[in-house]
Amino acid sequence: MRLFLTKGYSVGINEIIEKAGTSKGAFYHHFKSKEHLFIETVDDFFFAYLDDAKFSEVDKYPLGEKINSLIRLTFEPFRNVSKLVGADKEVNILNLFAEYPRHRILRKKNEEHFKQFIEVLTEILNEAVESGEIRRKINIHTLCFHIGMLIDGSIVDSLLMYNDIQLAEEACLLSVNQLIDLLLD
Repeated sequence: MRLFLTKGYSVGINEIIEKAGTSKGAFYHHFKSKEHLFIETVDDFFFAYLDDAKFSEVDKYPLGEKINSLIRLTFEPFRNVSKLVGADKEVNILNLFAEYPRHRILRKKNEEHFKQFIEVLTEILNEAVESGEIRRKINIHTLCFHIGMLIDGSIVDSLLMYNDIQLAEEACLLSVNQLIDLLLD
């Protein structure tokens, strides 16, 4: 991941093999191509958090805490980039995003993960409606889609303008919590 973040997709197979301390044979035993490695690496690094989103176990928490937990989980991989390459190089994530249009499989995985995020968020909001925590009539799917887009946009904007993912997370939490507060009034 560090190589993809610092050099983008243009990093060579030989450099990957050298940094991994392995052989070409071992590389091709596990991965069909550099593209396959790239897709698996990005998928594991940025989207594994949704596999851990078991919100049915946190029913005792109020709505805001469930949503805040989901948002923090979403931002976690981006915070990990700082640990991996340094906060001054967070903008290198954009090197990876630039590859999405060229890799149909990666784009499809991203769409699947966005859909999964929306499903988790929808489940949380549906539970809040059923429990009476939210009493307003709302289109939950549309709200969830907009929250997902707000998060994605916050990530990209923070990298382009501030190169600071922490600012994006704080702004996102504030914005989403204000939306939720409007639902609870």
